[in-house]
Amino acid sequence: AHEYNVGITWQPRPTKFLNNFTLTLDGYFNDVTDKIVAFPSTYVWKMANYGHVHITGLDATADATLRITSRTHLTATANYTLTHAIDVTDPTAKGYHVQLPYTPVHSGSARLLFTTPWINIGYSVLFASERYSMSEHIARYRIDGYNEHTLTLSRSFTLKGVHLTTQAEAINFTNVQYQIIQYYPMPGRQYRITFKINI
Repeated sequence: AHEYNVGITWQPRPTKFLNNFTLTLDGYFNDVTDKIVAFPSTYVWKMANYGHVHITGLDATADATLRITSRTHLTATANYTLTHAIDVTDPTAKGYHVQLPYTPVHSGSARLLFTTPWINIGYSVLFASERYSMSEHIARYRIDGYNEHTLTLSRSFTLKGVHLTTQAEAINFTNVQYQIIQYYPMPGRQYRITFKINI
């Protein structure tokens, strides 16, 4: 592979209310020979060799912490990826110059965390645009895009020298029905409680 990348990072000085802020932006181009692409399945994944692939992309991240009071903060993080990965092996092939299987053009995540002395409240979202399970971009191979939302409540405290953390989560609380692997839907709304003890 021949990989080319250019990026920039911006990090201004902290202020009274903004503890930190970081913004990064990377653009890249990869010229790949014999790219291996995995086709997921429940038991045994299948591999395919794509003779010549061009991958053009953009990665962006942002991270900021806002100081509300001395013990209360709001943290926000986000990342976004734009990926244009195309097969340029055979101009006569049906999959020539189209997006590789199981590769979304747009994907990313975002998270908010509100920290207080009593409880921490979090919200996160994951998203991906439509993908195709095969090289041919036809309706039967199309996998819809999705976004998954999660809410969390957590609390950390020390009891007799033992550090305890408890967390409650509502995962996919909007009950979105989506697939990462075609024909195998992911779970809908679910709840989880976690206890962690550090001795």
